[in-house]
Order: sequence, then C-alpha cells, then structure tokens
Amino acid sequence: MEKKKEKVIVLGLILIMIVAVIGVSYAAFSYTGTGQTVNSITTGAITMTYTESDNIITMDGALPTTDKTGTVRLKEGEYFDFTISSSITGNVNINYEISAKDVTTSDRKIDGSNIKLYLTRITEDGTEEELMSPETYNEESEAGRPSGEMSLYASSMNSSETNNYRLRMYVTEEYNPQGDGGGLEFSVKINVYGKDGNPEDILPTAAEKLLAGVGENGAINTTDPDQTFITGEDPNNYIWYSGKLWRAVSIDPDDNSVKLVTQWNISIIPYNAFANTAFEGSYMEEWLNDTSVDGFLGNLRDYENFIKLDSVWNATETTATTKPAETTMVTDPVGLLNIYEYTMSYSGTTYSNGYLNNGLYWWCITPYSWSSVRWVHYNGSVIGNSSTNAFGVRPSLNLKSNVQIVTGTGTKTDPFVLTLG
Repeated sequence: MEKKKEKVIVLGLILIMIVAVIGVSYAAFSYTGTGQTVNSITTGAITMTYTESDNIITMDGALPTTDKTGTVRLKEGEYFDFTISSSITGNVNINYEISAKDVTTSDRKIDGSNIKLYLTRITEDGTEEELMSPETYNEESEAGRPSGEMSLYASSMNSSETNNYRLRMYVTEEYNPQGDGGGLEFSVKINVYGKDGNPEDILPTAAEKLLAGVGENGAINTTDPDQTFITGEDPNNYIWYSGKLWRAVSIDPDDNSVKLVTQWNISIIPYNAFANTAFEGSYMEEWLNDTSVDGFLGNLRDYENFIKLDSVWNATETTATTKPAETTMVTDPVGLLNIYEYTMSYSGTTYSNGYLNNGLYWWCITPYSWSSVRWVHYNGSVIGNSSTNAFGVRPSLNLKSNVQIVTGTGTKTDPFVLTLG
C-alpha cells in the first residue's frame, strides 16, 4: 500500500470582533471577513478546491445574541459562504475536515468561550442543513488536523461533487460587557484540510470501531445472541451526528447496524393519552418520526442515508427470555430504548453508574401497566408513571452498516464523527 499523501487547504477567512462599551450596559461588535479567492490541492487523480463567495462578514452595532437569532441571520455581512469541490477520477477517496483557528493578535482579546460558531450546508433547494450546532470556540487535540484548532465538520468524497457551506459567528448571550474596558478583539481563520488515500485505506465502520475497543471504562457484552451490548460506566462510545451527542448502545450481529441514543434529553413531552401505553400510534411515535421541521426525524442530517428507516422496536421487552408472543414489535426510523436495553448498559455495575444514566428523567418504550409507562429516574432507577405526564425524551435510532468513523476516539471531548462509506 502506498504511503498516504497529505495536502492542506487553508482558507483565508478572518473574522474580527471589536467590542466598544457605551455607558455601562451597551456593547457594539463589528465583524469583517477577508480572504483569498481559490485554494486547491491536486494529487494525481484528485483535485479539491475551496472557493469563497463575495459575502464579507461586516456586522456593525451587534449585541450578544441568542442561538435562535444568531443561527438565522441572513443580512449582508452577517454570514460567510464558501464552497468545497472535488474532481476525482477512478476509485479514490478524499477525507476532509473544516476547522477554526484562533489567530487573534491584539492584547485586548475577548476569550473564545464568549464566541459561538455555527456551520450549515446549503442544499440544492436553497435551504440550510445544520452540520454543527452552535458551539463555543474550543481548541481540541489533533485528530486529522493540526492541534490547537476547533473541528467544525469532517466528511469524505469519493466522486466529483460540490458542497456549499455557510458560516456564522456571534457573541454568546451570556457575555456581559460591563467592566471589560472595551476595544476587545477575537479573530478566527477557517481552514480546510484534505487527505487522499488508496482504495485499501478504507475507514472503519461504526460497528468495527466499537467492537475494536471501548476503553477501560467499558466492555462488549455478547451474552445475548441477538445483540452485542456496550456496557460500563463511561465507555468510549460517544458519537457526534447531526449536531447532537449520542451514545452507542448495541450492535446487531446480523447486519452490523449500530443502535444509538442521545446523550441528553432532546425534549420533554407526554408519552400518550390516558390509559394508552402503546408506542404505536402514540404522541411519542408521531413526534419522533415526523419528517417536518416540527418533528425530530425531519431535523436529522441526511437521515435517509445514515439511519435504518425500517428499524424494528421491541415495545415490551423486559428480559432476554421474554417470549415472542408477549412482545409488540413496531417498525419506525426512530424509537426509544426499552428497559432490557437500559439495564444491559450497566451490567456488572449498579444502575446509578451505568453510562446511560444521564442524571435526568426520561421515557423508555416499555409499558408498566394499563395506564403507565416505564421511565428512568435521575438516580438511574426505573419507575412507572402515567403516560399523560411529561418526561424527557432520548430518541434512539440505528445507523446503517455502511456508516463509517472518519475522526475521533469515542470520548466525550473527542467523539466519533460519522461519514458515509
């Protein structure tokens, strides 16, 4: 196998924030963006090019803002568009990563913890697809890029294609300018790193990466012939997908799909109407699988390609020996974990130390009685409560077997990042 060749594409985007204090409570921020026109890498059969648009970020008089406002700004100067294109001949794959680097030179610098970056992809119909949810600037260890930079997005190309991206940067709403003296600055340069590889240099699938090891605080449990479970207090099974942090729960040995559940509660809603504890036809099922902007599934990145749309959910399973006649199977793209899956996560430990205990209240898919559904207490214990009560929701889905890991070590601070194989 030939040695990998690595080239770097560097974007010349500079975002500068100047803080001026008027009186004791007003801060005005000014952003400017500049850059070079085209940067490219060429490695024989591959040409990968970065091209800027004419948009320049120049926001005058902007105040600290909420995520709701900062992520939708579309006035001239409030966003920066750029394009990454590839021209690939033959069976070759190129992995690339977009990152941000703090290049502030002023002694009057605002800390990066007060700055948020937000990255989207512009689709063919002009809508925006979230690639990275609003994240505070945070330099990370090396993972396919130089150290001291913040990873925004990683993916790969194996055919000629063009992707259009949009970047926004804004000051967090928590920032209080009182007493900062004014004249503060923060500059960030956006870099794109590309690496080409031979056809043999295939990225590991999610299943392969997890089965290869989940760290000293986790283990692989194969006692159930139908599922390979991940257990332990804090295994290296964190996965970043569609702007959310997930935990890998199990691997299906039949098709190598990987079941995920969100690390945190995504919403708080009732499960269903009174005296109706079935998942099928419930409020819960409807919201989880709603493909509109109001539903959970409709907000997932490229879900048709990343997740199994015909996933089967066991809505009654409580033990490995539950008889098939006693179970209710529901087919949906998105579901919830059942009690058996939850209890398997802390095998060998107490429930309070299992990695699926996130310290919050959240629903399971398993009924408890004719009028109540099982849910997990903040201390990790399992309780039943009326289906009409509102508790946290941790959606679960199954990654397709061809989904690969492009970067990351699986820890909370360096989760696995997904790409399509």
